[in-house]
Amino acid sequence: DLTQTYDQYNIKIDQNKAASYGLSASQLAMTLNQNTPEESVTTVKEKGKSIDVKIKEDKQTDWSKDKLENTELQSPTGQSVELSDIAELEESTTPNKIEPKAGDEIASVSAKITNDDVGGASQKIMSKVNHIDTPSNVKVNVGGANEDICNAITQLAMAMLAAIIIVY
Repeated sequence: DLTQTYDQYNIKIDQNKAASYGLSASQLAMTLNQNTPEESVTTVKEKGKSIDVKIKEDKQTDWSKDKLENTELQSPTGQSVELSDIAELEESTTPNKIEPKAGDEIASVSAKITNDDVGGASQKIMSKVNHIDTPSNVKVNVGGANEDICNAITQLAMAMLAAIIIVY
């Protein structure tokens, strides 16, 4: 259901300000995402086996605008910089089912075709979808069985063309 949304913050980094502290967008992303690798704090040896002891911390998930703006980043020079010193936060909403894929944002709709005419059902769906008024930057694709059929037809056509060329 794409009508349900959740709040998000878009972070607009001032590249010049960030660079003046020696910070990059990727460093900022790593700090906010908290995908730090687990580090072994010690190793315990028991019965001839070594066991690494690691401390696992919960990721921060309750970000508020104030908490984000006051997040401190460590510059390569050891200087502490608050996010608000180098970036602007913009509050927005986003649908809960949009996923990034190959640089695009994807919203998927799935269905199960209950008859044997997959191609016919796909054509009916596409004829209805093509009549939906969508913004110019929105593209609609049909995948799954319909995509498999299209790929098979393309491969068959290429094989026939190759056979004709080989015969002559």
